Amino acid sequence: FQAEDGIRDVAVTGVQTCALPISYQTQLPGDVDLVARYAAQGVMTQSAALADTLNQSTSLTVSQRFAGAATWSLDASRQHTLFHGPQRDTSGQSVNGRLSYAFTPVLSAFVQAGQESSDVRSLEMTRYDTQGVGMSWQPDRLTRFSASTTKRFFGQAHDVSLEQRFHQSVLRYADSRSLVQQPAAVATASMGTLYDLLNTLFADLEPDPVARAKLVDAYLSSRGLSGNVQISRAFLTNAASVASAISAYHIH
Repeated sequence: FQAEDGIRDVAVTGVQTCALPISYQTQLPGDVDLVARYAAQGVMTQSAALADTLNQSTSLTVSQRFAGAATWSLDASRQHTLFHGPQRDTSGQSVNGRLSYAFTPVLSAFVQAGQESSDVRSLEMTRYDTQGVGMSWQPDRLTRFSASTTKRFFGQAHDVSLEQRFHQSVLRYADSRSLVQQPAAVATASMGTLYDLLNTLFADLEPDPVARAKLVDAYLSSRGLSGNVQISRAFLTNAASVASAISAYHIH
């Protein structure tokens, strides 16, 4: 796991987080879907090296399916981070349009373009163009593959994931490069929770999701394990940071 842009290796013994997410969803005339979201998150640390922060974000997304297999969407978002400490406050906003198309029931792709403004890299708000492409392929219920790449203000972002399930095992691979926008928070190369991994592993043994949930709960209980345990590697950031992560694992 690699953190870019000179992130310091700081050990932190505790983090307290308080979050308030609000969302609203409705359908407009013409079968246009609208989703509005607001979120506020405060983070307090027990380290003098990291400032307490308050992060506020808002977003509005409209989308519509047309021509049977195509979908367009337009997304506008804004984020502002307040620091209680020596770091300066940062802001960002973006507008992106996306066109998705399902070529077959198992193969789909998208293209997107837009603009974003940010003062993370400079003291003044600077505007940047963004472009991206991606695809998703799921030939059967055992195999999933997705890949995307996007030109951002910090460089080229990407996200690649592969999951292959066997009779009694699961193979997963993930490779990503993205912006960690919540300072003083835990940035992770996550492989999911223990419950999620076991739920995927038992999918072939028990196709019914309700019965499979009981099977996972019984498995965890018999071994005295918590399903909420995160299977991940993590670090604490003290500013908006670029993070690269590669993970691969096999569960049997």
